[in-house]
Amino acid sequence: MAEKSLENKIKKLEAENAQLKKELALFKSNIKNFKLNEGRTVKVPEQIQPVFNKAEKVVGNYFGDLRFQPSKGTIEINNERYVLVRASALSHEFLNAIIDLYKDRGKEEALSIGKNILYDIGHVLGMEDAKTFHKKMKLKDPLEKLSAGPVHFAYSGWAFVDILPESKPMPNDNFYLKYKHPYSFEADSWIKSRVKSKYPVCTMNAAYSSGWCQESFGIPLTAVEISCRAKGDKDCTFIMAHPNKINELLDKEISKKKIKVKPEIPYFFERKKIEEELIKKEYILNTAQKIAKIGSFDFNLENNNLIWSDELYNIFQINKVKTKANDLYKIYLERMPKIYQAEYFKCVNEAVTKGKNYTFKHTIQLPDGKVKWLYCAGIPVKDDAGKIRQIIGIAQDITDSVTQQDKLQGNLKEKETLLKEIHHRVKNNLQIVSSLLSLQSETITDTDAKEKYRESLGRVKSMALIHEMLYQTKNLSNIRAAEYLNQLVNFISETYNYNRKVKVNLEIDQKIKRIDMNKSVPCGLIINELLSNTFKYAFDNIAKGVVTISLKQLTKDNFDYQLTVKDNGVGINLKTVNIQHPQTLGLQLVHSLVDQLDGKLNVITKGGTEFQIKFS
Repeated sequence: MAEKSLENKIKKLEAENAQLKKELALFKSNIKNFKLNEGRTVKVPEQIQPVFNKAEKVVGNYFGDLRFQPSKGTIEINNERYVLVRASALSHEFLNAIIDLYKDRGKEEALSIGKNILYDIGHVLGMEDAKTFHKKMKLKDPLEKLSAGPVHFAYSGWAFVDILPESKPMPNDNFYLKYKHPYSFEADSWIKSRVKSKYPVCTMNAAYSSGWCQESFGIPLTAVEISCRAKGDKDCTFIMAHPNKINELLDKEISKKKIKVKPEIPYFFERKKIEEELIKKEYILNTAQKIAKIGSFDFNLENNNLIWSDELYNIFQINKVKTKANDLYKIYLERMPKIYQAEYFKCVNEAVTKGKNYTFKHTIQLPDGKVKWLYCAGIPVKDDAGKIRQIIGIAQDITDSVTQQDKLQGNLKEKETLLKEIHHRVKNNLQIVSSLLSLQSETITDTDAKEKYRESLGRVKSMALIHEMLYQTKNLSNIRAAEYLNQLVNFISETYNYNRKVKVNLEIDQKIKRIDMNKSVPCGLIINELLSNTFKYAFDNIAKGVVTISLKQLTKDNFDYQLTVKDNGVGINLKTVNIQHPQTLGLQLVHSLVDQLDGKLNVITKGGTEFQIKFS
């Protein structure tokens, strides 16, 4: 038994020995063409050559410890594990795959996405390789740290680096590096695929080198390729600088080299910054929606799926985690009372068939029995073929607003009732005063005194008419102009025009439908004074007279309205009557009322008397 076990161990050791011999043979075969320090691995300006000479020896020794172990699937260099990747998989083929994946975005945007991904990966690789190598080699000086990069770059198969004399590597934002990669793996992958590019393709080369230099000098750096063999240029040439300086330096190169299309400047993790900015804006939007109680939705018409913003879940009191997207539409309809559903379906149908936007108010019944009011608005969205496939929009919880509006409406109704009652009582009181004046006048025998009573009666009646009309109307702030003036003129005519020898014409501009109380009272009193005076004094010894009262709207004037009272009577004797400073109560009252209207009075005495009052 022991002998058999020993035989098995011997066989196992013999198999392992055979495997080791195979791996040794393979290693010798692979290493046969791997000759360290055969020629220069980097080309630099003469003044910094000594530093790079040292780097070539250090990095060469580092890569001298190379071990392939296919049985374990490992490649190790100086106890660091490496992987081999085909060059085209990280360049030509990768970009083509990204362009196909994002073809809905268009080729240019898809290409930009692919190059950004490669740049971010390359930049991180450059930074992390530099960090590890600097620590292992115990490098401190920024230039020494930089010098290891191009040599490491060459040994790891990225490219040969030729740093040009105008370069100024320094640890501040004046850092500038101009260099070439004569054998860039990315350019070679395009050239070997026999595809000529329209743009520079060495994204990872630019990224890795800028990442290594950024780690070496401790400042942010970015690199951009300004010429590329893959697009037919003689060299793959790059410039590297601080992000604040790169645009200015690139513009100089474009002007100098007469580059037709400005290369895209890559920025490390620019997408991450954009994503962070989007997250920030989304947070602001969600907060704004929460404050305003507005949720947004995206309704897919093909499968009835709804996508809701967080605030809509809050409005509907739905648990977002426990609710599936394809259940939201069903829940929405279940919580909408049936009296609103016909109108809702009509809105959606018109949005789908006619492309019409819609707004819609309705209530929803919540699980706890509460009712909410919603204001909804939707906009149909067409696809590339012009077919409407979705509706996007908002739903706002307007419950508080509706409740407040109902409360205000109730308060307003109460106040309207109270105000009507006030107008009614004022009208009644004025009618009592009018009746008292009328009764008192009947007991007076003195003609002048009796006339004074009659004048006062007219003034009271003109005010009472307004309160009566305000009591009868729904609008408590203004009255119908034509109705009021007709009643007022008829009352004055019946009071003074005994023998009907005077014809009164009332002309009201059709544009003037209503007149507010602050204007109607002074206008009514003015008409009362002027028309009653006209009846009393204008037509002595005249068989037939005509009075025209007009109210028209002004368009090309500093005032909005003009009230005119005109007669063809004997006219005012300006020798005995001072129009501007009258002695009679009637005209004094007219002046006072015009001032109350902030108006302007003009009197014309040719062919009778015409009073023109302009006011706003």
